[in-house]
Amino acid sequence: MRFFILILFAGIVMNAGGQECKVLLPLIDSVYTGDCRRGLAHGDGEAWGVDHYTGHFKKGLPNGNGRYVWRNGDVYDGEWSNGNREGYGRFLPALGKGACEGTWRKNRFLPPIAADDWIHPYVVKQTVNIEKVNVRKTADEGSEVRIRIFRNSVPTQVFELEMISGSGDAQQNLDYLVFMYVSFPFAARLEYKLPDKGGAQLMECLIDFVITEEGEWEVCIYH
Repeated sequence: MRFFILILFAGIVMNAGGQECKVLLPLIDSVYTGDCRRGLAHGDGEAWGVDHYTGHFKKGLPNGNGRYVWRNGDVYDGEWSNGNREGYGRFLPALGKGACEGTWRKNRFLPPIAADDWIHPYVVKQTVNIEKVNVRKTADEGSEVRIRIFRNSVPTQVFELEMISGSGDAQQNLDYLVFMYVSFPFAARLEYKLPDKGGAQLMECLIDFVITEEGEWEVCIYH
């Protein structure tokens, strides 16, 4: 009977031949099994750490097709490049809210922009449980999109907010939401919950919109 001994270090796997094989992504660098080249994970393999990845590697990083599972149960299944979600992929959150499938760039989901969207300065593509949306440009120069949500014409707080965009930094303030440092065309999706009119249950709300013209914008959502 043959015995194989694995000596494990943080970020290093020593195989039976004494070859070091490193994974360079910190959250999955504890244990690796699979193909190696020049001391790095390269080819098909599987890596564990705080998170777990199964798929293709290149020079120590996820590259090609692979499946990544976070410790909270979120899953991404799709294309990778140099350790980033890059290309086509599907993200499935453990709690079922905020799932998205399509194109990714540097770990960020890019909401789709259709050819017809370029005809107008902005397009509200979809709404769910929203009565009215007003979109207006507030300045010709800038790179900020501010969002205000109203209930009976009064600013309101929302629950379980998800802000998905193709660019920019998303922030939630006391009476408004904002995407800062965006690039245009800018596509975004908001998912959140509000109490229904009876106040007994939370209703799911959604808006998809695209802004193609540069500047600073304000999006007002009315319930």
